[in-house]
Amino acid sequence: MKKFPHQQFLEDNGIAIEALPKMLQKRIKGFEELQEDLEHTTEHDREQLLDKLDLLSLELEEDLEEQFEHQLENNDVEDEEPELKEEVLPVENVEERNDVATAIPEPQIATEVKSENSDEDILNQLFSKKQLKVSPAQLIDKGFRKKLDNKLIPVGKYALYRGKYDTCYTLLLKEK
Repeated sequence: MKKFPHQQFLEDNGIAIEALPKMLQKRIKGFEELQEDLEHTTEHDREQLLDKLDLLSLELEEDLEEQFEHQLENNDVEDEEPELKEEVLPVENVEERNDVATAIPEPQIATEVKSENSDEDILNQLFSKKQLKVSPAQLIDKGFRKKLDNKLIPVGKYALYRGKYDTCYTLLLKEK
């Protein structure tokens, strides 16, 4: 059976589910119940359930990483570029060597001006694409600035709603 990202994380780091906070334990238990339902679904429903399980697992993995970030080592290790050392030549050597450029131009840094969308613009784009279920991580990636800590978050003509056990928000259009 397929290993989902949060399951791999738990296995790789030797974390027992019983050692997790109660809310995370409940969410993992709910995930496992959904995973058990895979055996009893039709092919079409199976694909939808797998998609939902993938999203839930990624969110669980993010929560686990956040929970254990202070205990885990070597997470997200990025290769650092080695420092470039400039060769400093004595003044008399600079004049003698014609093959060495005496002035090195400053590297040009392209500054990309990114127009930041407002939270309502972000929700408008999602609504126009008919993407009515969206995870907090997806909203943050798109540049959403409002705090995602309430069950109902009004934003202009839209609202984000998340049920008690939901991991994703439902995008709603407010009535006028």
